[in-house]
Amino acid sequence: MSELFEFDSTHIFFDGKVLLRDFYQNKIKVTMGFMAAGEFKWLADKTERFIILSGCAYFILGDDVFPALPNSEITIPEGTVFTVKVSEPIDYRCYYG
Repeated sequence: MSELFEFDSTHIFFDGKVLLRDFYQNKIKVTMGFMAAGEFKWLADKTERFIILSGCAYFILGDDVFPALPNSEITIPEGTVFTVKVSEPIDYRCYYG
């Protein structure tokens, strides 16, 4: 399997506190993301699998809270509204579908 990523687009949200760079790897969308300290609410259009590279945050899905620390993995089901509460800026990779 090829490790090459093909760049697609860049998105900036929440007054520049969130930066997403979308790539494709073997036709699968992969986002290289950064979130500064803050609280950010999202909707998962597809299943999203986050791999935390650095930083510290909490992913909140309803009453469930999941710590996001380096090397942790968090999966958000399709159609789920979730909040990311970032205490220390995080870098992550997110796979969709």
